[in-house]
This record gives sequence, structure tokens and C-alpha cells, in this order.
Amino acid sequence: MSEYFTMLVDRDVSLEDAEVTLRNVVTELQCLKIIVDDLTDDCVLSGLGYRPGTAIHEAYKTGVTESPFWQFRTCGVEPTVKRHFNYWAYGPSFDGVTCPNCKTHFQNLPDHFSDGIAQWLDQSGPAIVECTECNIGTAVDLWDAKNPFGFGNLSLIFWNWPPFDRSGWKIDIPGILQSVTGHAIVSSYGHI
Repeated sequence: MSEYFTMLVDRDVSLEDAEVTLRNVVTELQCLKIIVDDLTDDCVLSGLGYRPGTAIHEAYKTGVTESPFWQFRTCGVEPTVKRHFNYWAYGPSFDGVTCPNCKTHFQNLPDHFSDGIAQWLDQSGPAIVECTECNIGTAVDLWDAKNPFGFGNLSLIFWNWPPFDRSGWKIDIPGILQSVTGHAIVSSYGHI
């Protein structure tokens, strides 16, 4: 079986504030019984995650052809606090990038884009990518992508949860994260 994920990213939280912000988000999801209280290593592909909570079957109504995702082995919510992005948006889920200045769309990444990503990840340089069309340099995390890269210091990966824009959702999980963090939430995805 292949695995699908949606990554919700707080792109504006500082690395210094990310841990406290994560605790607030987790506490809210636990209070709503969307996730359980304890981290475990048996519900995500690697690392630790929270299993879906007891209210999840009320929060999402499965369609006729859907299986209850909370019964899958890989169905957890994996928190990450560190400087990172959705690597799958850079690889298998990549569908082009657009220069934020001239709006030129590139189906393939400019050659020097990976240098900007590396500089952004390890904070070793300005992480500027120059557009080969307009010759204007822009921070790599400000380029537009059809599947957003999700650059940030805090994310939650929802393994095998249905996309949050599906009609079966009775709650707005990205909206909950936004209300707790006070920041816009970027949604990215991948398929392994």
C-alpha cells in the first residue's frame, strides 16, 4: 500500500517559538479529541506521531468508497520542529515553480534552486534564487509552487488523512491551527 500525507506548515513561527507553538497546537487537538495524548512510533513511517483521537469519526464522515483512515496502520499526526520543508514537493510531487516577480512558470526547477534550498535549510547564506527570465533574485521560500514546498520551522504531517478540503470534514483543521498559532498555515502534500 502506498502512503499519502498532508503537511500543514506554520511558515511564520520562529525556530525559538516553534516548540511552544507546537505544544499549544497539540493541546488544542487533544482537547478536541482529534488526536490522542501520547506519542507512539507505530502510526507514522518513521519517528513519533499521535494516533487519531476518539472524536475523529465524528470530525470526518467517510464517503461510500472510503475506508476509515483512523483504522490504517499509518494514520498518525507527526509533529516536526526544525528548519525544514516538504522534500516530496521538490521531488515526486513537484509540479513547477513560478517566479513571484515576473510570474514566469518553470516546469523544471532552475539549476541553482537547490543551492537556495540548501542555504535556507542550514542558514548558510541568503537563500536567494535568481529568476533566469527577469534576473531578479528572491528568497527561495517566496517562490510559488503548485504543491507548496512548505518552508517553515513547525509542521504537522497527517498520514493518510483525507485532504482537508474534502466535503467529509465537519471541522476545519487548518483553521484550528491558524487560530492557535495566529499565523497563516500552508498546506502541502506528498505520496510515497
